[in-house]
Amino acid sequence: ADATGGERAAARRAAEAAFEAAAMDPDATALAAAAAAAAEAAPFRVLFVEPAGERQPPNRHDLHINASVPGALMLRAAPGRVARQEVAGVPGAFLLHGVLGREEAAAILRLAQRMGFRTDHPVSRPAPSPTRGCEWLADASLLGPMFARASPLLPAEVGGGRLEGINPRWRLFEYRRGAIYRPHIDGSWPMGGLDQDGGYVHDLHGAAVRSRLTFLVYLNDGFDGGCTTFFQPAAAPAGAQRELDRFEVTPLAGSALCFPQSATASLLHEGSPVTRGVKYVIRTDVLYRF
Repeated sequence: ADATGGERAAARRAAEAAFEAAAMDPDATALAAAAAAAAEAAPFRVLFVEPAGERQPPNRHDLHINASVPGALMLRAAPGRVARQEVAGVPGAFLLHGVLGREEAAAILRLAQRMGFRTDHPVSRPAPSPTRGCEWLADASLLGPMFARASPLLPAEVGGGRLEGINPRWRLFEYRRGAIYRPHIDGSWPMGGLDQDGGYVHDLHGAAVRSRLTFLVYLNDGFDGGCTTFFQPAAAPAGAQRELDRFEVTPLAGSALCFPQSATASLLHEGSPVTRGVKYVIRTDVLYRF
């Protein structure tokens, strides 16, 4: 849905209120309410549609990539109080607590729900994916503050690449009861963005900018199950068959789970089954420039 003049004005007023609140209240109690109001007013548009048959692999449903109007949903520019926690037993994996406030996470989720979570059903599979997705190209008013909060605790260099930012291409997932994302590894992604005419570009910079870390943001908690579970080889005598140990990360709204990806460094993991309630996440990436 494209924005009307009234919707744009309402979103702008809500964004201005958020900045005023940030200036008056460093703890952002008033900001949270203004950010939520901005999300309610924020218009969005369908930026790009990839027909089902042209998707790779081919799908039974078109892919819709959405974009919110820049500035309609805004985070505080000043870095928040973010804390890093290593994931015990999983080399290279860590949590960043406080990347989003709870109210900010809820506002993002509300806007994603307005965009809509869509079914994914590759034609090669007999049944659709148990998760539903929402594709969102995030703008600078979201990415800039989020990166400012997280960047001091992210690796400045990985494999010869310098820290560049957070991928604007967000894939949001909805896990309902029984939904599981089977064990897999995450591949490297290009940086998505817009061309000079405002059209969607899947890969802005080619090999010069690629992702090296997964950036998985938990938008809610309060459900049962739904851990992110890593599988690591267990200790065993030489020559003996090695089992896999499980290491579970419990989702916490506003926290981001980071871990290595790409063919040489990926960690085997799954989105374990949700047994009660609904789980929502943003799956995106930390980008590096080579």
